[in-house]
Amino acid sequence: KLMNIAFEEMNPFPLRLLQNRRTVHLEKLKAELRELESIREAYVNERVEQKVTIDGASEDEDESERNRPGVPSPQFPAGESSKS
Repeated sequence: KLMNIAFEEMNPFPLRLLQNRRTVHLEKLKAELRELESIREAYVNERVEQKVTIDGASEDEDESERNRPGVPSPQFPAGESSKS
């Protein structure tokens, strides 16, 4: 009889209440994950655009430096290279 009172009449965690709380928290979690995924996608797209811009600018600068008339090419002593 004591177990009946403890687990049925005085049950602090009714199954229906637990299921409702799980559902509410699951929906909140899914919404937060969707928001984080959209932020991640925006970040990745921004990084790709920045990389394309940086790569494009550096290639253009290299070409313009190499093709400028009147600007001497850098001279290195024998045995040295431009890369350190």
